[in-house]
Amino acid sequence: MKSLAVIALTQGGASTARSLKSRVKKQGYKVDLVLPQRLARDDENYYSRGAFTATIHHLFKKI
Repeated sequence: MKSLAVIALTQGGASTARSLKSRVKKQGYKVDLVLPQRLARDDENYYSRGAFTATIHHLFKKI
C-alpha cells in the first residue's frame, strides 16, 4: 500500500487536508495528516508548538 503524509499549518489547510485525505484514501493510499496540535482531532497526528522543523525531518526520514 502506498502511503503519504499531508501537512497543514492553518485551519483552512487542515480542512483542505481532511478533504484530500478522504479522496486519496479511495484510491488505495494510506494517508496520515500532520496538523498543529491546536487543530488536530482525536485520531490525527499533530506537532507541538516549536516542533514543526523536527516533525518534517522525522517524516522525510520515515518516507
